Amino acid sequence: MDRLTHFDYSSTHQGDQCTTFNELKGTSLTRLPRLAIPTQLDAKTNTMKTLPLWLMVILVLPCETTAQNEGNAGVVLELPASTRAMALGNAFVLSGTQPDVVFYNPAVVPQASGFSFGFQRFGSASTLLTTSSASGGFAVGIQALSFGTGSQNLVNNPPSLGSLTVDGSTSVSELIGTIAYGRTVVGFRVGLAAKWIEQRVAGERGGIPAADVGVSREVGPLTFGASVQNIGPDLSLGPADLPAPLRVGFGVSSDVEQLGPLDVALTAAIYRQHDGGIMAGGGIEIAYWPITGRTLTARLGAIHEPHTGTMHLTLGGAVTLDSFSGDYAFQDVSTNGSSHRAGITWR
Repeated sequence: MDRLTHFDYSSTHQGDQCTTFNELKGTSLTRLPRLAIPTQLDAKTNTMKTLPLWLMVILVLPCETTAQNEGNAGVVLELPASTRAMALGNAFVLSGTQPDVVFYNPAVVPQASGFSFGFQRFGSASTLLTTSSASGGFAVGIQALSFGTGSQNLVNNPPSLGSLTVDGSTSVSELIGTIAYGRTVVGFRVGLAAKWIEQRVAGERGGIPAADVGVSREVGPLTFGASVQNIGPDLSLGPADLPAPLRVGFGVSSDVEQLGPLDVALTAAIYRQHDGGIMAGGGIEIAYWPITGRTLTARLGAIHEPHTGTMHLTLGGAVTLDSFSGDYAFQDVSTNGSSHRAGITWR
């Protein structure tokens, strides 16, 4: 199993406030609960004791804020691009080796290898397909989304996560192609990705180039990463100009810790989107391998949706047979429906 981290979060949402955040106000950070680490683990795991606190802060702070949903040149670029990451609150495992990293942070590409394919449905209305491959410091990926909307004007009537579960009269399709390269420089992993963003709305078609940059570094049992994605010009689509969905992200993942017969890991990420919204997510992964090469994995996470200010549950699992892995993920999207995703990875 790839290296990862644990997360345990619970709160009730009231309006644009999270009661957990209010409870945290005025509380000394030293009094916040910490994960109990078995005493037999070596000294490096002391760093892990503070990780659950920072995962909680990453997920709680955005609950105070919401942002107005603004149209952009790539709805698919704000959706999960990995089945494993989706089950963990769309927080990609920075210490992992899956080729889906090409969609998250190009700095992690040097450690990625293999091939992956993902299929996701939003209710019965929208479909998302992803495929990626990585080897020798290079990675390529394709994302394709098709959905319906009630208006051709995506600037004034932008689609939201919840609206993807409801079919509309106007057909929209998006296609994103990405190629990335990464290497290690003076102890840091750095990467660069180039992409083409294409969008079609009711017969109108437009496309723009864009780029991602990223950096990553291991610090003890943790892997930190930062990225700036979708750097590019506006996309002209008929009379409308749609901005590239620029976002700045920061993530942290832990090494796997063995607790009895289980392998436990955590991961978390936070993104500032082009419209000022803060998206944050994280989760825990628990794996059990009864025999070598056969692994059963369970995942649980949560993700904060910036436009509604709500927290959504994510969960999933995987079955790994030697170099082949089959993954499943679920996300509670809105009162209109949910989203299911399945994927395979071959390494």
